[in-house]
Amino acid sequence: VQALVASESLQNDAADRLAYRVLDRDGRVRFTLDAVGGVTETRYDTAGRVQQTLAYGVPFADAPTLVKLRAGIAVVADFTAFVNGNQGAARASQYVYDATGRVAYTLARNDAGQALVSERRYDASGRVIADVAYAKTIAYVVGQTATQVAGAMTSAGGDAANHQRLTRYAY
Repeated sequence: VQALVASESLQNDAADRLAYRVLDRDGRVRFTLDAVGGVTETRYDTAGRVQQTLAYGVPFADAPTLVKLRAGIAVVADFTAFVNGNQGAARASQYVYDATGRVAYTLARNDAGQALVSERRYDASGRVIADVAYAKTIAYVVGQTATQVAGAMTSAGGDAANHQRLTRYAY
C-alpha cells in the first residue's frame, strides 16, 4: 500500500487541506477545525441534544494543539484557552426544545448581543406546520426554555403579526 501511495503522489504534503473533529467523552463532536483554521464548537444539553453552536471568527493557531490534532490525540480541554479568549465574538446559535424534544426556537446572536428568533410550530402528529421569523430581538441567554423565549417575545412585541414572517406548510 505504501508503494501505491508513493507512486500515486497521495502522501500528505504542504498542499493538503485537512479538517479535524474533536469528540467529547460521550463520543459527540465538540469541535471541528476546518482546513483554514476555522473552529466551530457544538455544546449539548443534559439530554444530549445540540444546545448551542459557536463559530469562531479567529483562525485557530495554537501550535501544540495542532500537533495533537495531526497525531489524533487532541482533547476538548486543548481548546479551553481559545474558547475563553474568543467566545464573545463568536457567531452563536442556540436551539430551544419543546416538552416533546423538538426544536421549538432557534436563536442567533447578532453583533449587538441580542437574539434573532425563529420558531418552528408542529401539528398533533409532529409535522412542521409553520416557521415564524420574528422582527423583534430578545436577550441572548443560553439555557432558556421554550416558555421563557415565548414570554420574552411577547414582552418585546414580537408576537404581533406585523413583526413576523410566517411560512405555513400543508400536508
